[in-house]
Amino acid sequence: MAKNACSPIIPLPDESLLVYVADVSDKGVPAALIMAALSAKIRSEARIQTEVDRLLESVNNSLHRLISEEGFFATIVIVRYWPKSGKMQFSIGGHFQPLWIVEGGIGDFPQAKGISLGITPDIHYEKKETFLSPGESILLYTDGVIEAENERNELYGYDRMVGHIENSKGPPWGEGLTNEIGKWRGNAKANDDLTLLEIWRD
Repeated sequence: MAKNACSPIIPLPDESLLVYVADVSDKGVPAALIMAALSAKIRSEARIQTEVDRLLESVNNSLHRLISEEGFFATIVIVRYWPKSGKMQFSIGGHFQPLWIVEGGIGDFPQAKGISLGITPDIHYEKKETFLSPGESILLYTDGVIEAENERNELYGYDRMVGHIENSKGPPWGEGLTNEIGKWRGNAKANDDLTLLEIWRD
Protein backbone atom coordinates (compact mmCIF):
# COMPACT_ATOMS: atom_id res chain seq x y z
CA MET A 1 0.00 0.00 0.00
CA ALA A 2 1.48 3.34 -0.98
CA LYS A 3 1.74 5.87 1.78
CA ASN A 4 2.47 9.49 2.47
CA ALA A 5 5.53 9.96 4.71
CA CYS A 6 6.96 12.86 6.67
CA SER A 7 10.05 13.56 8.81
CA PRO A 8 10.25 17.06 10.41
CA ILE A 9 12.68 18.44 13.01
CA ILE A 10 11.36 20.78 15.73
CA PRO A 11 13.81 22.76 17.95
CA LEU A 12 12.60 23.08 21.56
CA PRO A 13 13.39 25.83 24.13
CA ASP A 14 15.74 23.63 26.22
CA GLU A 15 17.99 23.06 23.16
CA SER A 16 16.63 19.57 22.58
CA LEU A 17 15.25 18.53 19.20
CA LEU A 18 11.93 16.80 18.56
CA VAL A 19 12.12 14.64 15.45
CA TYR A 20 9.79 12.07 13.98
CA VAL A 21 9.10 9.88 10.99
CA ALA A 22 5.47 9.12 10.20
CA ASP A 23 3.50 7.24 7.54
CA VAL A 24 -0.18 7.56 6.63
CA SER A 25 -2.01 4.44 5.39
CA ASP A 26 -3.23 5.91 2.13
CA LYS A 27 -1.92 7.83 -0.86
CA GLY A 28 -2.70 10.95 -2.81
CA VAL A 29 -4.59 14.00 -1.56
CA PRO A 30 -6.31 12.33 1.44
CA ALA A 31 -2.99 11.11 2.82
CA ALA A 32 -1.37 14.50 2.25
CA LEU A 33 -4.17 16.24 4.14
CA ILE A 34 -3.95 13.79 7.03
CA MET A 35 -0.18 14.19 7.21
CA ALA A 36 -0.54 17.97 7.24
CA ALA A 37 -3.03 17.73 10.12
CA LEU A 38 -0.74 15.32 11.99
CA SER A 39 2.28 17.59 11.57
CA ALA A 40 0.34 20.65 12.72
CA LYS A 41 -0.95 18.82 15.79
CA ILE A 42 2.52 17.61 16.77
CA ARG A 43 3.92 21.14 16.49
CA SER A 44 1.15 22.60 18.63
CA GLU A 45 1.36 19.85 21.25
CA ALA A 46 5.16 20.15 21.43
CA ARG A 47 4.63 23.56 23.10
CA ILE A 48 2.53 21.96 25.84
CA GLN A 49 3.62 18.35 26.31
CA THR A 50 7.25 17.87 27.32
CA GLU A 51 7.09 14.06 27.36
CA VAL A 52 7.01 12.18 24.06
CA ASP A 53 4.59 9.51 25.32
CA ARG A 54 2.06 12.09 26.51
CA LEU A 55 2.46 13.98 23.26
CA LEU A 56 1.58 10.87 21.26
CA GLU A 57 -1.43 10.18 23.48
CA SER A 58 -2.81 13.65 22.76
CA VAL A 59 -2.04 13.46 19.04
CA ASN A 60 -3.65 10.01 18.81
CA ASN A 61 -6.90 11.27 20.34
CA SER A 62 -7.05 14.17 17.90
CA LEU A 63 -6.27 11.99 14.92
CA HIS A 64 -8.84 9.40 15.96
CA ARG A 65 -11.57 12.05 15.89
CA LEU A 66 -10.40 13.15 12.46
CA ILE A 67 -9.79 9.92 10.54
CA SER A 68 -11.15 6.84 12.32
CA GLU A 69 -14.48 6.79 10.47
CA GLU A 70 -12.62 6.84 7.15
CA GLY A 71 -10.55 3.79 8.07
CA PHE A 72 -7.21 5.59 7.94
CA PHE A 73 -4.36 5.39 10.44
CA ALA A 74 -0.79 6.61 10.79
CA THR A 75 2.37 5.02 12.13
CA ILE A 76 5.04 7.09 13.86
CA VAL A 77 8.31 7.01 15.75
CA ILE A 78 9.05 10.20 17.68
CA VAL A 79 12.33 11.12 19.36
CA ARG A 80 13.45 13.91 21.66
CA TYR A 81 17.21 14.36 21.50
CA TRP A 82 19.62 16.50 23.52
CA PRO A 83 22.71 17.01 21.26
CA LYS A 84 25.03 18.19 24.04
CA SER A 85 24.56 15.14 26.27
CA GLY A 86 23.45 12.49 23.77
CA LYS A 87 20.32 11.85 25.84
CA MET A 88 17.40 10.48 23.85
CA GLN A 89 13.77 9.72 24.66
CA PHE A 90 11.41 8.08 22.19
CA SER A 91 7.95 6.59 21.73
CA ILE A 92 6.47 4.51 18.91
CA GLY A 93 3.02 4.17 17.42
CA GLY A 94 2.88 1.11 15.18
CA HIS A 95 6.15 1.98 13.43
CA PHE A 96 9.47 0.23 12.90
CA GLN A 97 11.87 0.32 15.83
CA PRO A 98 14.83 2.66 15.17
CA LEU A 99 18.16 1.16 14.18
CA TRP A 100 20.94 1.88 16.67
CA ILE A 101 24.19 1.93 14.69
CA VAL A 102 27.22 1.34 16.90
CA GLU A 103 30.82 0.38 16.27
CA GLY A 104 30.78 -2.96 14.52
CA GLY A 105 27.12 -3.09 13.55
CA ILE A 106 23.61 -2.78 14.94
CA GLY A 107 23.15 -2.30 18.69
CA ASP A 108 20.41 -3.60 20.97
CA PHE A 109 18.07 -0.61 21.00
CA PRO A 110 15.39 -0.44 23.74
CA GLN A 111 12.04 -1.70 22.45
CA ALA A 112 8.94 0.48 22.82
CA LYS A 113 5.32 -0.56 22.25
CA GLY A 114 2.33 1.40 20.98
CA ILE A 115 -0.36 0.97 18.34
CA SER A 116 -0.78 3.14 15.25
CA LEU A 117 -2.34 6.58 15.59
CA GLY A 118 -6.03 7.07 14.89
CA ILE A 119 -7.25 3.51 15.45
CA THR A 120 -8.69 3.89 18.94
CA PRO A 121 -8.69 6.71 21.55
CA ASP A 122 -7.17 6.86 25.03
CA ILE A 123 -4.14 4.70 24.28
CA HIS A 124 -1.05 4.66 26.48
CA TYR A 125 2.33 4.86 24.73
CA GLU A 126 5.61 3.73 26.25
CA LYS A 127 8.51 6.12 26.67
CA LYS A 128 12.03 4.72 26.52
CA GLU A 129 15.32 6.50 27.20
CA THR A 130 18.90 5.90 26.13
CA PHE A 131 22.09 7.79 25.31
CA LEU A 132 24.05 8.13 22.09
CA SER A 133 27.82 7.87 22.46
CA PRO A 134 30.13 9.75 20.06
CA GLY A 135 30.23 8.04 16.67
CA GLU A 136 26.85 6.34 17.10
CA SER A 137 23.67 6.91 15.08
CA ILE A 138 19.97 6.31 15.32
CA LEU A 139 18.26 5.66 11.99
CA LEU A 140 14.50 6.18 11.60
CA TYR A 141 12.94 4.87 8.39
CA THR A 142 9.68 4.05 6.64
CA ASP A 143 8.69 0.80 4.96
CA GLY A 144 9.52 2.40 1.63
CA VAL A 145 13.17 1.62 2.45
CA ILE A 146 12.88 -2.13 2.97
CA GLU A 147 10.03 -2.55 0.46
CA ALA A 148 11.79 -0.75 -2.39
CA GLU A 149 11.56 -2.97 -5.48
CA ASN A 150 14.06 -3.49 -8.27
CA GLU A 151 13.38 -4.37 -11.90
CA ARG A 152 12.86 -8.04 -10.95
CA ASN A 153 10.22 -7.06 -8.37
CA GLU A 154 12.55 -8.07 -5.51
CA LEU A 155 12.26 -6.22 -2.21
CA TYR A 156 15.37 -4.50 -0.85
CA GLY A 157 14.58 -5.93 2.58
CA TYR A 158 15.79 -5.52 6.15
CA ASP A 159 18.78 -7.83 5.78
CA ARG A 160 20.20 -5.87 2.82
CA MET A 161 19.75 -2.63 4.75
CA VAL A 162 21.60 -3.96 7.80
CA GLY A 163 24.28 -5.58 5.62
CA HIS A 164 24.96 -2.30 3.83
CA ILE A 165 25.27 -0.41 7.12
CA GLU A 166 27.60 -3.01 8.63
CA ASN A 167 29.88 -2.80 5.61
CA SER A 168 29.91 0.99 5.35
CA LYS A 169 31.67 3.78 7.19
CA GLY A 170 29.90 6.47 9.15
CA PRO A 171 28.32 8.39 10.62
CA PRO A 172 26.36 9.38 8.68
CA TRP A 173 25.04 6.18 7.14
CA GLY A 174 21.69 7.41 5.82
CA GLU A 175 22.96 9.16 2.70
CA GLY A 176 24.98 6.15 1.59
CA LEU A 177 22.00 3.86 2.21
CA THR A 178 19.75 6.09 0.11
CA ASN A 179 22.25 6.03 -2.76
CA GLU A 180 22.64 2.25 -2.47
CA ILE A 181 18.87 1.71 -2.68
CA GLY A 182 18.73 3.95 -5.74
CA LYS A 183 21.41 1.88 -7.49
CA TRP A 184 19.75 -1.39 -6.46
CA ARG A 185 16.37 -0.20 -7.74
CA GLY A 186 17.78 0.61 -11.16
CA ASN A 187 15.13 1.72 -13.64
CA ALA A 188 12.23 0.36 -11.59
CA LYS A 189 9.56 2.91 -10.73
CA ALA A 190 9.39 3.94 -7.07
CA ASN A 191 6.54 1.99 -5.46
CA ASP A 192 6.37 3.95 -2.18
CA ASP A 193 7.73 6.95 -0.31
CA LEU A 194 11.25 6.36 0.96
CA THR A 195 12.02 8.32 4.12
CA LEU A 196 15.16 8.17 6.27
CA LEU A 197 16.08 10.36 9.22
CA GLU A 198 19.42 9.88 10.95
CA ILE A 199 20.55 11.33 14.28
CA TRP A 200 24.24 10.96 14.98
CA ARG A 201 26.59 12.22 17.63
CA ASP A 202 30.02 13.52 16.60
